[in-house]
Amino acid sequence: MRIGRLLIHPAFAFTLFCFFLAENSVYSLAVLFCAAVHELGHLAAIYTLGSSVAELSLLPFGAQITLSREVSYKKEAIIAASGPIFGALFSAFLFPLSTFLRSELLFFCAVCSLWLSAINILPARGFDGARILKCALLQNFPYEKALTLIKSSELVSLVLLTLCVCATLVFSSCNLSLCAICIYLLFSASGCDY
Repeated sequence: MRIGRLLIHPAFAFTLFCFFLAENSVYSLAVLFCAAVHELGHLAAIYTLGSSVAELSLLPFGAQITLSREVSYKKEAIIAASGPIFGALFSAFLFPLSTFLRSELLFFCAVCSLWLSAINILPARGFDGARILKCALLQNFPYEKALTLIKSSELVSLVLLTLCVCATLVFSSCNLSLCAICIYLLFSASGCDY
């Protein structure tokens, strides 16, 4: 597995520092581990489909993978879906294991991985669900019609994401790192640059 270039967004190191400063626990590492598992799902699909990575950019709360060459809409959709699928399968493996071992940390990882997969499948800008939807629409509709449907889905997704963020903040008692992640997700989905 070879990656052409590794780029680190300037806010990545700062975000990591703030994340650990706010939480300072093994749960912070668990969140990062679940995000890495998600990205490994994308990388596994890329290499399984015979493509390669030209650039891997580490962003404040995720990564952006640039392929060395264009792939078909079908392959792009498979690559986009592989991260959430990999995360959901990882979660399905961890739930019974956490019960068997009575591990609160493993249960947290299972929930975190499932949450990341569920949020990422929303068809909001910058998320895997948006890439999957874009590929499906561009393959089956004229370009202008596809763009109109994509923009409509982004608006609906932004509303759903806002509801998910509010629910997460309420149920987490306004956990600082979750607040930062949720705010980032809203800015990302609304198309704001960070």
